[in-house]
Amino acid sequence: MWIIDTDLIKNKSKILNVILSYYLESNSSSIRIKRDKYGKPRLLDNEIHFNLSKRENLNIYAFSRNRPMGVDLECIGQITNLIKFSSFIFDKSYLKYILSSRKDQRFKSFYKYWTLYEAYGKFVGDGLRTVLKKPSKNELRKYFKFHFEPKTGFIATLVSEKKSKIVIHHTQAL
Repeated sequence: MWIIDTDLIKNKSKILNVILSYYLESNSSSIRIKRDKYGKPRLLDNEIHFNLSKRENLNIYAFSRNRPMGVDLECIGQITNLIKFSSFIFDKSYLKYILSSRKDQRFKSFYKYWTLYEAYGKFVGDGLRTVLKKPSKNELRKYFKFHFEPKTGFIATLVSEKKSKIVIHHTQAL
């Protein structure tokens, strides 16, 4: 884990450049990032893939060589009419899991699968277009999924084609 004073570095892309310069062993000003047609950032002329997500004062950065991935982070909060909202968003297989969770765990279950959908959309590269198709458990079964809690009250998910060496950093304001 890296703790970087995000109040000093206001822009999360500057934080990303600092971390990328470490991996690339180069000056952060020489890093060139391009966005694809869906807005996913990519390094020009390099095999390092990365993805990022930010909620409140917490940032997640994921890095891998030769493997695209997606990562999403959410703050676990209350949702008015969770069941109705979940049925609108999720495939029935995920909805069943959320509804079968203990009442005190339903919000956490919701966010676990919401971050999975978002991370999968980032991995595929078209974001919400994929999420709105309501991918099923069966569709996502072939991918590597890693759920984690970087900080109390937050949940994150990483999706990749298969398990490989992926480095995850999270930063927060001091």
